[in-house]
Amino acid sequence: ATKLTRHLTIFICGELLDGETVGRILHISQKLETCDILRKDNDYGASPTNLFLRAKDDHNLAHYIAHHATLQKLSIVGLRSDSSVSKIAAALCTIPNLSSVHIHVE
Repeated sequence: ATKLTRHLTIFICGELLDGETVGRILHISQKLETCDILRKDNDYGASPTNLFLRAKDDHNLAHYIAHHATLQKLSIVGLRSDSSVSKIAAALCTIPNLSSVHIHVE
């Protein structure tokens, strides 16, 4: 089912955004057009809280999203200001159909 999904919301439980896991999900979603990534712990009705992206997770996520054939919109909400995003930023430039990026830093 994930291979045919066009819109995906990924809820991260806990502070750490695992770039390898999220990247693999995005990579196998061959028809994916939009993706929202945010932290929600136990209460899915609560507002998002901060996520942390380590350098290795920045690298792993960037590896999987680079050159994504169908991704048009990507949103990552609530990143901590000390998160590493340089590799993701570079990878976003390689996505041919990308029209919208929202990276919200707390």
